[in-house]
Amino acid sequence: MKSAYAAAVVAVLFAGPALAAENEIGVSITTQREPNDFNASKATVTGVSYGHTFDNNVVAALSGKYYDISGTDAWDLKSEAGLGYKFALSEAFSVTAMAALGSNVQSAGPDFPYYSLTASADWKVTPVVTWSIVNLRYRNAFDTAYDFDTPAVGTSLGFRIDKANSVSVGFTREWANGKVSDNEIGLGYKYHF
Repeated sequence: MKSAYAAAVVAVLFAGPALAAENEIGVSITTQREPNDFNASKATVTGVSYGHTFDNNVVAALSGKYYDISGTDAWDLKSEAGLGYKFALSEAFSVTAMAALGSNVQSAGPDFPYYSLTASADWKVTPVVTWSIVNLRYRNAFDTAYDFDTPAVGTSLGFRIDKANSVSVGFTREWANGKVSDNEIGLGYKYHF
């Protein structure tokens, strides 16, 4: 009886429609705003990314983000490599979960490695519009002395221009060590092949 129940759970989780293998290269620009003063900029973030979704819905991703800290000469560079799985619940709904290892390099502070866990729930509203209803992130340094406990919650809308090109706009709120640290508005472009 227990094995039949376990088989049913596995079937529900993994029996969604298979996705075709796909590569995507992305660029993005994001403005980080002070949490209590939307007119005040904290940083401008330029990002590049590469992702591959395999036929079996396994996702591999690489990304880099350069943070130009407002009002200073300081900068940060965060780069990550991640692996995850896209649960295709139906033709319209999917949930993606990923784990990643990262490196934080700073001009005005120590460099350190970190990890992140992310999850997103996506709804393909139309063949053109996909709403990433919620994007969740938990991120922390392996050595907690670096005070890098930085979770985030966001949402975004993606627009598929054609088979190869898409654009997106999103909003994210980040925390640092239990306090809201910034709000982000971002624009992105991806080339799919």
